[in-house]
Amino acid sequence: MKKSLAISILVATAAYAFAAENEVSQASESGAAQAPKSEKGAPLPLLTLDGVGGVVLTPIAYLVNPGAEGTQIGLPSFGATYVNARQKNVESFGVTETLFRRVELGYNASRFGTGSLRSDIRQFAGADIGRDDVWLHSINVRANVVRENEFDTEFIPALTVGAHFRINDGIGEINKNLGGLLKTVGYSRDYGFEFTATASKTFLLWGHPLILSITGRATDASNLGYTGYSGKYEFSAEGNAVFGITDWLFAAFEYRQKINQYDTIAAGGRELLGEEGDWWTVGLAAVLSPHVTVTAGYGHLGTVLNTRENTAWAAAIKYEF
Repeated sequence: MKKSLAISILVATAAYAFAAENEVSQASESGAAQAPKSEKGAPLPLLTLDGVGGVVLTPIAYLVNPGAEGTQIGLPSFGATYVNARQKNVESFGVTETLFRRVELGYNASRFGTGSLRSDIRQFAGADIGRDDVWLHSINVRANVVRENEFDTEFIPALTVGAHFRINDGIGEINKNLGGLLKTVGYSRDYGFEFTATASKTFLLWGHPLILSITGRATDASNLGYTGYSGKYEFSAEGNAVFGITDWLFAAFEYRQKINQYDTIAAGGRELLGEEGDWWTVGLAAVLSPHVTVTAGYGHLGTVLNTRENTAWAAAIKYEF
């Protein structure tokens, strides 16, 4: 999960260069005006590890590929991210669709490879968890309730609220193979709901865009949900900063607060389920065309289950139709 964090670094780099769409009017030979054309904006923001518009771990209030003014059904977007840490790894795949330029719908599937966890539990606890990975499936709905600078102002940030349903394919089997051990440390179920509120504002710094975002999250997820859900909701804060170095290159930093939902587990003098820590990431994103963005970055992940993953590298690609 902290490795997710690394992934976040990627997404973070996808600074919200969320380019504006321009309408161009031309006169016909007869002098009559033709219907305005719309140029597609840059394919930003990226998709987070959870499958919403943002950096990688943290959201941005701007929606993904909303289309020109007047668009009712936007075109879809796809994203894929790979994160590799010392022991753990994550592959994430997401698709989004934005309606009426106000509602972002998305589905995301994320595979979390548990690395040496299975062998360590077998060695130090004498049990076999039966698998080396879990899959986390997410269905996301976000609504942009306030547009940036709405009501003829220059200081109001964009405000987007979201509801997210997630189900873990694998953690229930692991808990069963451990004889229900996870239930004793806080695990309640293999699915959960999260709720988010994100505010974003773009400023000009030396003539370059600087996008600042902050998010409040209500969740009961352990390790982003890769180790299940406790049923006890906590509130956490997270945020990111994205800076446009050039028209096509962006840098980003993000930070995500983590709330420890489970007690730790140790056996044979070895920690098998460690205490979660906060995550941070840095990265760069390059806009290759009006449709494609690629990112690369570094993340500090801390303890991820049974190992320390303080160095994680990730790569991501996003395509918008």
